[in-house]
Amino acid sequence: METSNPKHETAGAERAAGRPVEQRVAAGNLYRRGGVWGLRFQVNGRCYRWSLGTHNRKDARRKAEPILREIERDGIEEYLRNHRTARRDTFGAAWRHYVAAYLGTNVGPSWRSIQENTYGPRFLEFFGAEAPLGSITAERIEEYRGSRREGKGDEQSGVANATINRETASLRRFFTVLLRWGWIRRHPMTYVQKLREAQPAPRAVSPEDVARVLDATQDSPEHVRRFLHLMAYLGLRNSEAARLRWRDVDFDAGRVFVESTPTNPTKSYKSRVVPAARELLDFLRPLQGAPEAFVVSLPDGSSVAPNTLSQAASKLFKRAAVSGSAYTLRHSFATILLLKGVAPHDAKDAMGHHSLTVTEKYFRPHLLGRQLPDLSFRKAVEAQPATAARSA
Repeated sequence: METSNPKHETAGAERAAGRPVEQRVAAGNLYRRGGVWGLRFQVNGRCYRWSLGTHNRKDARRKAEPILREIERDGIEEYLRNHRTARRDTFGAAWRHYVAAYLGTNVGPSWRSIQENTYGPRFLEFFGAEAPLGSITAERIEEYRGSRREGKGDEQSGVANATINRETASLRRFFTVLLRWGWIRRHPMTYVQKLREAQPAPRAVSPEDVARVLDATQDSPEHVRRFLHLMAYLGLRNSEAARLRWRDVDFDAGRVFVESTPTNPTKSYKSRVVPAARELLDFLRPLQGAPEAFVVSLPDGSSVAPNTLSQAASKLFKRAAVSGSAYTLRHSFATILLLKGVAPHDAKDAMGHHSLTVTEKYFRPHLLGRQLPDLSFRKAVEAQPATAARSA
């Protein structure tokens, strides 16, 4: 937050001697770090930096003016006493500001919801909302990880290392942003290492099981049927299928556009085009709505949360006596593409993977027991799992 300048010691000497110190406030200037604007100014030769918590330059200038006026009127010590202590010294206050100023504009709604409603309450309960930021040390964070691993006294209630790593990553990002804003001087998690995770192979099901799941949707709500068909025929992620709009479905060209936007980014932060099978297009064509309407929607046209769709899909998998979840259909889509001879790079693009290494993990030939003949990418997508299973 503040750094001393050894060249200016007059003010400190006068203050130590009990003499009044003339307040000399240098004109502040704006600076930007990590996309967030802040105010940098000098008082009696000492430099101060203050995050304004905004990405807009005009808004930052508007916020900076009253701060400088108040410092000139009341003095820097009084200003820090009135503002910094009340707003920044506690973990709870810093977390609330982080959620409002950073998560609201830098992450997607699903990830923000997880951090705000799941991770946040968990952090606040353990560390304490009134705990000073300086008390959150590497040792305390290790204690938190230990409590999560041990559970609440029950040997079976501890969570997996992968879950702890996701929570730790969220906490690490929180402190990184605070450091960038100038709220803390050093990062408490510099030497906190990632826990070792088990790396199970992606789970997938055979084309026959995919067909059984889709057949089981006949008595399901319409939005669940659409969701599972999109997952099986396009290999989308849950959130991508939930926010797909009719304008993204090109019936003439036989393809679907998966758009990544600043407010709703894909996991790889890239848009992509996925060829659509004729059977999927025939299924969707009579259901087509307005261009801006969601493909997966409730009767009133409102969207459905990805978690809600995932839970409904899990129940349907149990009804079909198939082990898996909605995301298993995405894994199966990738496996079938590779088994049909689709080039790994083409499969990577269709899946929206950032790395080819991730795509190659989905190659599970034991699902069909043999390597299928090589087909072009387009033909491979046309020969979708449900069609292949029903014609067998």
